[in-house]
Amino acid sequence: MDESEKSFLTDRQVEALRMRLEGRSLDEIAAVLNTTKQNVSTLIRRARENYQKALNTIAQYTLLTLSVKVEASEGMTIEDVVKALYRRADEVGIHVPYDKLDIASRIREQANEKLRHSLVISPFEVGITHDGDIVVF
Repeated sequence: MDESEKSFLTDRQVEALRMRLEGRSLDEIAAVLNTTKQNVSTLIRRARENYQKALNTIAQYTLLTLSVKVEASEGMTIEDVVKALYRRADEVGIHVPYDKLDIASRIREQANEKLRHSLVISPFEVGITHDGDIVVF
């Protein structure tokens, strides 16, 4: 199977990105790919757009696989969010495979910019997938 059939990126996009990440200029990449600097710029832009679409696809799929989801509102503490998550899991009969500290740690890692210390400063949602993963979105 061709590599491009396994990815949202074309072989040419991969090659242009690889060379750009190696530090090559657009002119150098254009010479190697036998194209123009503008075409290289377009290849890289479209590759980044395809990458973002792939991330969005993963996010949508993850949302579909959530067993439990709660909203973390501005002014709540991480402890409030964890309690709400456990309460919601109990309501639907889902076993949460993590203790409070693990969940709080995962929330901190994934929602760092939406927290100030232990306080929610920007709303977000947190969920648990069927596989038991904690997801912040």
